Amino acid sequence: METITTKLGGRPKKYDQIAYFGLKMKPEDKLYLQLLAKAEKKPASTIIVELVHKACEEKNITLGIAKTKKRMPAREFLALPIEEQEKILREQANVMVKNYEVIEDNQQLLDY
Repeated sequence: METITTKLGGRPKKYDQIAYFGLKMKPEDKLYLQLLAKAEKKPASTIIVELVHKACEEKNITLGIAKTKKRMPAREFLALPIEEQEKILREQANVMVKNYEVIEDNQQLLDY
């Protein structure tokens, strides 16, 4: 395997090539993707993933996993009123339960 690195973070070159995903594309589609990757200054693989995420958002397709928020320092959390602290803790507990249910459902599918 060729390990020539690129300007985009020192990854092996194969990760920046369009064929890495094994997509069957027309030559003009590959050219469009290459041009878009150059314009965005990102690897083609990143462009493809971003387009997939954007399409999923437009169609409201989710994995049931909540988006992460910036972690709140303990000092800020403790400065909040008790009601607000309880609300935040309840939200975190609900997210944990939902994520656990998704993991449990996926495990059942794998076991099946």
